[in-house]
Amino acid sequence: MSSSSSSSTNVSTDSQLYELAIPDADNTLGGIKDDTQPEHPSVIGHLVKSLMPGQDLTRVTIPPFFLEPRSLLERMGDMLMHPDLLLNISEITNPIERMTNIVKWYLSGWHYKTLGVKKPFNPVIGETFACYWKHNDGSRSQFFAEQVLHRPPISAIYFENRPHNVVASAHVWTRSQFSAPQTTKSILDGACVLTLTNLNEEYYITFPTYYAHNLILGTLRMEIGDTAHIICRKTNLRCDIHFQQRSMWSDAALNGIEGHIYSLNKDGISKHEDLFHLTGHWDREIFITPTKGKQTLFLNVAELKVAPKYVLPLDQQGPWESRRLWQYAASELAQRPTVDWDAVDREKGQLEEEQRLLACHAKHGSAEYADWVTKKFHKKEIIDAVTGHNREMFIFDDIVTKPYSKDEPILNVLALSRNFPDVRGGLNGNGANAEVVQATKSITLSSRRSADLSKFKNE
Repeated sequence: MSSSSSSSTNVSTDSQLYELAIPDADNTLGGIKDDTQPEHPSVIGHLVKSLMPGQDLTRVTIPPFFLEPRSLLERMGDMLMHPDLLLNISEITNPIERMTNIVKWYLSGWHYKTLGVKKPFNPVIGETFACYWKHNDGSRSQFFAEQVLHRPPISAIYFENRPHNVVASAHVWTRSQFSAPQTTKSILDGACVLTLTNLNEEYYITFPTYYAHNLILGTLRMEIGDTAHIICRKTNLRCDIHFQQRSMWSDAALNGIEGHIYSLNKDGISKHEDLFHLTGHWDREIFITPTKGKQTLFLNVAELKVAPKYVLPLDQQGPWESRRLWQYAASELAQRPTVDWDAVDREKGQLEEEQRLLACHAKHGSAEYADWVTKKFHKKEIIDAVTGHNREMFIFDDIVTKPYSKDEPILNVLALSRNFPDVRGGLNGNGANAEVVQATKSITLSSRRSADLSKFKNE
């Protein structure tokens, strides 16, 4: 079997992939439900030996019992649980109303919950994830993500619903740090540029920070903090949203938000006039109050139906796709009530060692070294609407920012993600260069990988 083959069972045309994709299970929508926390060793020893205040956690091995069974690329897709909130915004004639609806969509994406404190797998370089959402009007919203860098770890994301004139490209550098005495934080450094293509209107969007508290003593908990911004330079409108954390004395601010929507002066930076005040909780109700007006309910996430992602089954996925790459480690993590943590480490380590055989991980200046070539995202200079300065950001190559036309070619993100060849060689994504890794790194293959190794040898 060729190493560039995407799967052991192929379909005849890429157009069939939409019908083959399967929706997320009901018990995973908005967070994994009916889950149980498996027993795990104490984290104190690991943390005391491994962590120092301010340390970059991307260079520290995270204990497997902090992992959730999916990649960060897929986790970012779950922030788009309510894509239907975007569908009609481009048809709204009032720019202030468009801004408030963008804010509503943004605030709807943070309530995905996991049991305890969980961290997704760090994507390996070249990894991709693709999915789509179905809408009642027959349109599809599509999502494609690629891990474009490993050091520093940068994920690039594309989202579109072309019939509704919505496209977005995002760039996220996940910077994780340990903050004494017992907190870690994941800083989502980067931005999303969402464009309403029929209006030529861009919204520059930034992200809050995730905090994990009580790593050593007390009950582990995850919170969101810091301030995010949504800015439209064309309409001179801006929203600042402060994500609140629980105080030492009260739970009242837990999962709370406070925000302001206001117009800007001609410089595009300084405030001109307050328009709305936002208060509430991102996992419950959020209220909006116009200046000199009455408070009304703005958003109740409990009443929103989570739209399931549609993802190709494993036997149809390409060798670089998240679920296929991480299937063995995810399978071990899914064992309940007892997880073999050593097996999780072996599976995770196996994949990471395979990726280190890529030429981009060789020593700089050596004959084996070669720069990594990204697949569908490349750096472009954009204006940082927060500072007014230029910055570089990975932008999707095939983004279309013109108004939608019924005659335009259709982008199939499932086919795009699936059809990238496996330049690593080996077992078609089921354990690239597995024999070499086993010989040079002394990694013991799991029973699942060993079975796949035998299967592919016999084909």
